[in-house]
Amino acid sequence: MVLLCVCWVIPAHAHKQQVSTTHITVNAITGNLEVMHRFHSHDAEHYLNHLLKDHGDLLLNPKHQQLLGQYVAKHFKLSITEGGAPIDLTYVGQEVEGPYFWVYQQWPVNEVHTVWIEAGFFQDLWGEYSTEVYSQSGVEAKRYLLNRRQKSLRIPLVSQ
Repeated sequence: MVLLCVCWVIPAHAHKQQVSTTHITVNAITGNLEVMHRFHSHDAEHYLNHLLKDHGDLLLNPKHQQLLGQYVAKHFKLSITEGGAPIDLTYVGQEVEGPYFWVYQQWPVNEVHTVWIEAGFFQDLWGEYSTEVYSQSGVEAKRYLLNRRQKSLRIPLVSQ
């Protein structure tokens, strides 16, 4: 009986933690700040269904991929100062790769050494959804966490 109860409880905890990752890198060759957002496809498709108020197809429908990609771009903000005007990031695109949905943005960084970031992906559906932010320089990466309690962060930028 105990084994049966344990087997019944384990699947309830098998779902991945609802978290995305955002990688921020300054490309020394292009001079661009590159932003790459990665979501579990399961979470992304579930949120797409929420956006559409119907069933979406993240894997096979490019329009649905673009819709979700633009949602992500709209809910990610970079600024030079805390609470400042948002930087106009260029939307590069999106793709499904294996179990992940990726969204890409960039910005010609010039002489900026720090930025403030805000991300509020999927939080209207899942209040505890969080985003791990990695600021990368070569092999070194610093990790930050954004969620409803920590809405914005100051991130130092370093060229690769």
